[in-house]
Amino acid sequence: AIGAYLDWLAQRDDDWRSPSRPELRAYLGVLGDGRARSSVAQRLAAIRSFHRWAARDGLSAGDPWGAIATPRLPRRLPKVLEVDEVAALIDAVDAGLGTSTVANDPARAAVASALAGRDRALVETAYAAGLRISELAAADLGSLDLRRGELRVMGKGRKERVGLLGGPARRAMEAYLEHGRPVLLAERPPLAPLPTTVFLNHHGGPLGVRGLRSRLDRLRRR
Repeated sequence: AIGAYLDWLAQRDDDWRSPSRPELRAYLGVLGDGRARSSVAQRLAAIRSFHRWAARDGLSAGDPWGAIATPRLPRRLPKVLEVDEVAALIDAVDAGLGTSTVANDPARAAVASALAGRDRALVETAYAAGLRISELAAADLGSLDLRRGELRVMGKGRKERVGLLGGPARRAMEAYLEHGRPVLLAERPPLAPLPTTVFLNHHGGPLGVRGLRSRLDRLRRR
């Protein structure tokens, strides 16, 4: 891409270190002829990287494309679940309860019930607040305000944002914190540190990104 660009400028006797705006606009037309917007964007990215490298090495004054309006790729919005799909996930939370092996073992039944409450709170919170898996895994008790229905998380770029919890998410979270989390907390080893993350695993430790992703994927398959 860079070689073709430099050859094109050379054929038009234009100095690549400071090409004129009309020539750059003309080359933009050449790039867009018969190419997809994604291909054009990739070639322009390579050319601009070349100019930034040249500027850093003192070979040119800067990026001449900075003043040229270039086509941008449309942002792809993430796919979101419909209400009935979320309801199906929540129904799947309880699908593993009531089996004979769990029902005949009170201790295991208590942990299974706690995990079901955790999973319900996970799904409701993720859906209500639009949180990423990494944000759910890192959610801290000190950042949760159930009275106001807010959960503060650290998003991309280390930027704090507030996830808002509606009625179903708040009720699910309250039930989990009151009945489920203490049961899971009791499962941690005696010398293990006390976790402050909202969501715990079956050993009473923080539910990490891998475990959370695996759990949600299991619910999805179920």
